[in-house]
Amino acid sequence: MGDGAIVNPGYLLYLARYAPGISMKADLSVGKSLLIANALFSILAGVMQYLQFFFYSQGYANPS
Repeated sequence: MGDGAIVNPGYLLYLARYAPGISMKADLSVGKSLLIANALFSILAGVMQYLQFFFYSQGYANPS
């Protein structure tokens, strides 16, 4: 998880510098229903990632 904490901000800074068509203002100017849908999908992705770690030990088979 630490790798993602390093790579993601670095890539964000790269995009901010070299991709001028990307802007937070343009992203937030879309319709309210689309923003809500994106927020719900983001929450769903976070919950699924949490459950992946939570249930990982249940699928682990002890060889002894």
